[in-house]
Amino acid sequence: TFDYGYRDNKDFAYPILTQEGVPFAIYVPSSFPDRLGRLWWLTLEAVIAQHPAVRDVALVGVPHPKWVETPVAIIVVRPDAEEPTMGDISDWCRARLASFKKPTQIRIVDELPRNASGKVLRRQLREPYWAGKTRQVN
Repeated sequence: TFDYGYRDNKDFAYPILTQEGVPFAIYVPSSFPDRLGRLWWLTLEAVIAQHPAVRDVALVGVPHPKWVETPVAIIVVRPDAEEPTMGDISDWCRARLASFKKPTQIRIVDELPRNASGKVLRRQLREPYWAGKTRQVN
């Protein structure tokens, strides 16, 4: 069962599981090969989603010369909130997670692209970072 969740302004439901009160899963991405495993990306997305200025968030993997891919948080800001900085998001994550569990950058957008069933189109979010690459994994 889901411990809690939320609905966005288009009435899409987002179930969130918890383990000892800490959220650990919203969406299971299949395109995040990284040296530390996939689960912490899920935790990171869930924690960023709880930031008071964040209405919606999606993590995407972008090329990194040392770590293969690194997380970038694509954020939709709440209309009544001030736009968060990279420092705001890093501090928020650092207070709730291990120090390495934070995005390497953030990008603010008006809306996340979604398909007809409400799933975030992460491929569209990744495209600018992977343009000109012959492979979609670094």
